[in-house]
Amino acid sequence: GEVNNPLGEPTKASLGITDQQVAFIEMAKASGITLIEQTEANALQASSYGLGQLIVAALDQGAKEIYVGIGGSATNDGGVGMAQALGVSFKDAHGQEIAPGAAGLAELATIDISQLDPRVSQTAFHMLSDVANPLTGDNGAIRIYGGQKGLPEHRMAEVDGWMQQYRQRISDLVGEDIGARAGAGAAGGVGTALMAFCQADFYQGIDKILELLQVEKQMATADAVITGEGFMDA
Repeated sequence: GEVNNPLGEPTKASLGITDQQVAFIEMAKASGITLIEQTEANALQASSYGLGQLIVAALDQGAKEIYVGIGGSATNDGGVGMAQALGVSFKDAHGQEIAPGAAGLAELATIDISQLDPRVSQTAFHMLSDVANPLTGDNGAIRIYGGQKGLPEHRMAEVDGWMQQYRQRISDLVGEDIGARAGAGAAGGVGTALMAFCQADFYQGIDKILELLQVEKQMATADAVITGEGFMDA
């Protein structure tokens, strides 16, 4: 269906769902780095809202278990956009919803989960990532991955500071420093939001995919195995 791209413009995105109500979502389809240009302005404005719309679509289709692949994102918003699509409200000191993207985190004062979609708590969420970075600091989302998304070096400390404030607000809300967990910094902090609001567990993506595909069982009778990093073309 149609969802918001990282800058809020419409884009087509798909998801997969099995007969057993297990959904598979690829974040990059809605909030991916290939969908927008990598500039400073875009890096500060890009939102993960489209990912949240895909999750809502999966819930609408009756998903009881959702796997979310969170590679290739354009975003540095801490997963705020995704959470907003699920009903979470992020307000500034004046009670207004914060602006989209990393820039909005600078204004964040309160988080309200009272309108979070009730189906979220009845659904098992699994987060698949190839990185295990924490949310902030020298190994965090901004310092390690901000540059490839368009954030210049001279803004890193400032934006990481906004993310630190967000990490503290999340910690105050759930009673645990989610931002310290492995994978919290994945996809510009989407990992933190999935763990905090969806109680997602975290897997190294390839390990879980190989397990789901029962690849060792398949390989037992194979003459040759061809692998590809990223994707394989024709």
